[in-house]
Amino acid sequence: MSARCQVNKAALVVVVVTLAACTGAAAKRTTTTATSPAVLWVDEVPTPALLSSLLPKPLPLPPPKTGAPACTAAALSVATVGGIGMSQNDGVVVRLRNTGRTACLLRGTPRVVASAPGQATVFATTAPMWPLGEIANTAPGGIVAVIINVPVACPADPGGGNIGLPVYHRLRISIPGGGNKKIGSLHLMFQCGMSTTPFFTPKPQPTYPPDPLVALIPHLQLPASVRAGTTLLYQVELVNPESRPVALSPCPVYLEWSDFPTKLAYRLNCRNTHPIAAHGQVRYQMEIAIPVSAPLGPAQVWWSLFGPSTHIGRGQVQVR
Repeated sequence: MSARCQVNKAALVVVVVTLAACTGAAAKRTTTTATSPAVLWVDEVPTPALLSSLLPKPLPLPPPKTGAPACTAAALSVATVGGIGMSQNDGVVVRLRNTGRTACLLRGTPRVVASAPGQATVFATTAPMWPLGEIANTAPGGIVAVIINVPVACPADPGGGNIGLPVYHRLRISIPGGGNKKIGSLHLMFQCGMSTTPFFTPKPQPTYPPDPLVALIPHLQLPASVRAGTTLLYQVELVNPESRPVALSPCPVYLEWSDFPTKLAYRLNCRNTHPIAAHGQVRYQMEIAIPVSAPLGPAQVWWSLFGPSTHIGRGQVQVR
């Protein structure tokens, strides 16, 4: 059987450091009966650097378009005002929607002023651009945002106490293209002042080239039983259901794990191996050490190629 899963990349890299506990030589082995020649297993443990090199790399993003005329306050409406954290104590994120019929560009750091009756006006200082933001045209109906930070602690007030401080309910945000937007119903206290980022739009999500290994489906063939403290020999048949061949270049890494305490990563034996033909399959020999401490009884064994969306094969063996 097989299933699709998203593999945690960080966990895949960490798995290499656990190999030594489970890769000791065994005194006795249990085998399966092969119905066709299988590619021999090789004892090649991947390094963290190799695993990192096999992770998919995002495709380069095109540069953002910035040629639209400047946005004016009349062409913007306040879409949402949300707290940075659980509340507004750390500041707010103000999202403005382009209500005009054409794209416009909102760039630069706005002048942000907080006011409250009978209280001193608070002016925002300049904060860096949000790391996941960029300057780009805002299409009709699109969103452009600004983050207004209100630190709860600073060198002048490391404890972050705000008891007795006045509450400010209003902000005025200037729009470089003309006019300003007023934000009300806030609850801000400025024990450590206020700062604002430049206007930004979120950067597009990265895209990745298709991973040919995602097409391959592993089928595990295990013996009925294996003795604890020995090495289990089994086979994995990689099936290519696609109408085009799948190249094993660079040579893939695979993961195998089980109900008993073992989790291993090895490199596939790609010596003298050709691409897996369309609607073809290739059978590989596998080895996995069964620790003496493995619980007796039925145990599941899982296998997958290293990758973010590869299929998982599963089989069962009786530990005796």
